[in-house]
This record gives sequence, C-alpha cells and structure tokens, in this order.
Amino acid sequence: MAGTKEPEITLGTVSITTPKTQVKRMAMVIWGPSGAGKTTLAATAPRPILWINFDPDGTSSLMDQEGILIADFSMENSNKVVTFKHENSGGIKQVLEDHPEIKTVVFDSVTSFNEMALKHGITEVRGATMEAPTLQGYGRRNSYTMQAIMSVIRTTGAVNKHVIFIAHEDVPKQDELTGAMMVSILVGGKMQSEIPIKLSEVWHLQDTGKKRLIAIRSSRLRKPMKSRMFETSGNSEFTWNFDPESWEGAGIEDWYITWVENEGRKIPLPK
Repeated sequence: MAGTKEPEITLGTVSITTPKTQVKRMAMVIWGPSGAGKTTLAATAPRPILWINFDPDGTSSLMDQEGILIADFSMENSNKVVTFKHENSGGIKQVLEDHPEIKTVVFDSVTSFNEMALKHGITEVRGATMEAPTLQGYGRRNSYTMQAIMSVIRTTGAVNKHVIFIAHEDVPKQDELTGAMMVSILVGGKMQSEIPIKLSEVWHLQDTGKKRLIAIRSSRLRKPMKSRMFETSGNSEFTWNFDPESWEGAGIEDWYITWVENEGRKIPLPK
C-alpha cells in the first residue's frame, strides 16, 4: 500500500537498510612538497574553518583571510600530543559544540604532529634520544599520531564536519615490492598506508613551476592517492587554476557543491 512504512529490520542494535546514494562530509588528506600550495588548497574548503596548526609559520599564507580560526600548537610543549588521543581531540570537540557554524577542521600538519609525537614518545622510553629514538620510541610516536588522527576523524564525523589533514612529501625511497623509487607521505612506519585507509579523499599537490597539479589516483612513482568525489578511471590528475594573490578560482568548496548536486556520484575532473 502507498505510504506504508517498511518494517524495521535490525542486526542486534544495528538497523539494516537498503543501499542509498549518500553525500557525506569530506574526510581527506592533501600531501605534497613544501611550497606546493597545500595550505592554500585546504583553505578553499567550506568556511568557517577551525585550523589546528603544528607547522611553524605554516599559516603565513592565510593572512587577512576571513572565516579561518587558528589554534597554533607549533610552539607548545610536545606533551600536548597526549591530549589529542582523547575523546575531546585536544579540545576540538568542545569548540565544535560551542561553535556549530564551523564547517571544516584542518589538521596542519600530520608530519609536524608526528615529529612532536616522537619528541614526547622518547621521554617515555629509557635511554631514547632524538638521535637514537629506539624502536620503542618510534612505536610511541606512531601510536600517538594514529590515535590523534582517529580521534579527530571520529570527533568531526560525529557532528558531520569536513576534516582535512595536511602532510608533507617524503624523499624518494625504493619500493619493497617493485624496486622502483617511490614518493609517499612523510610519516613514520606503516602510517603511509594506514592513514589513507581511514579517509575518502587522498590528493597529491605539486607545483611544476608553470602550473599546480592535483593527482587523485596513485601512479607507478607516487602513492597513495584516491578519490570518492572525482572520476578516476580516466586522467589521474588535473590542473588547479587558482590565483593565491586575488584568491580567485575554483577550490574544494566548489567541487564539493558540484558533487552534492550530483547526489554523491563521481564528478568529472575540473578542466
């Protein structure tokens, strides 16, 4: 009968539903070399933005930008990393509750947080130093970093806020499987592969000197990249036409709006 409500089916306490196209918040990492424009790209996300900064001078390109609220941890004691593994995510949860108008949280950068986590991690391991952190010291670093990332993902997801992690690019290293020189995210241990698994958008940004390129699919020499938003079966990258001086050009918010209008189905790469 028309208008009849389907009976609810549950698996324990979990509701069972039919597959539906659903547009979710963005959860992404933007990585690339220094000076490529990662901060600028992240700043094109929906505003207001809560910017959690760990990079010294990392927000200098955001001068005079409205709708960006910066919490600067770059000069704080390394023991601050401990607070980010807790449910409150270093205080982010409370800020989002007090300011529901905030649309995006930017974590800048995972690489600098990772370094801070190592500085604190070695204080918990007897005999460990920055010159010789030991396996236990590296383990503490990796644990603090992954716990912080997962906490921020959960905290922002619970209130449907976008989250963007920024990360630096590592030097080329030999791939264990192929033997080829490979470029990846500058974080320690297995986090190069573990972090992207937790996110739906993994973009690489580079500045060739003539143009800025955003790659959304892994290549033979660079990984990881992926995208739920963009069509990845064709070209693996596109030119980002944006003027950081006038702040003119399309960015993350524009692409997200197009994705929403397309009901969460993949959209073509920008031309």
